[in-house]
Amino acid sequence: MGVPQAMEAVAARAALIRESLQKSQTVTDNMVAILGSFDHRLSALETAMRPTQIRTHSIRRAHENIDKTLKRAEVILGQFDLTRKAEAKILRGPHEDLESYLEAIDQQLLTNYSKPVEPDRLFDCLPDSLRPSSDPSGQKGDGNGKLSTKNKSLQPVVYIAANSYSPRVSAIAA
Repeated sequence: MGVPQAMEAVAARAALIRESLQKSQTVTDNMVAILGSFDHRLSALETAMRPTQIRTHSIRRAHENIDKTLKRAEVILGQFDLTRKAEAKILRGPHEDLESYLEAIDQQLLTNYSKPVEPDRLFDCLPDSLRPSSDPSGQKGDGNGKLSTKNKSLQPVVYIAANSYSPRVSAIAA
């Protein structure tokens, strides 16, 4: 009689495993439904938040632009202050402090008559041998890492000052 008892035990265990598997499947289905609901709500929340994110980004960019503008305005106001101080020294005349008077005149000439120079143009005043290379490695070479000696003709070094004054000031200074 040992065999039927063993079969009953195996059948009971199989029924228990089926019941556990069915409970597990039910729990899995419920969890999938909960996660699907969570995903749907999260998507709805993201969609609702998108206009706020766009506005926040716009406000942040406006804030950065305002900060940059204020910094540049401070620089400009600083230049006006320097100009006002120089004008005060000029109005007092050279009889009080000649050196200060001449510095104020120079400053006024620079402020009123100088013009900006593009950074690329600054290298125009250098001879070719001293100009930065257009080679991406930064060196004039033969491609093997060695400097080329083929075109080593020496140029006469003539420095040309970059013109930062208008011609009117150059005529005044001469």
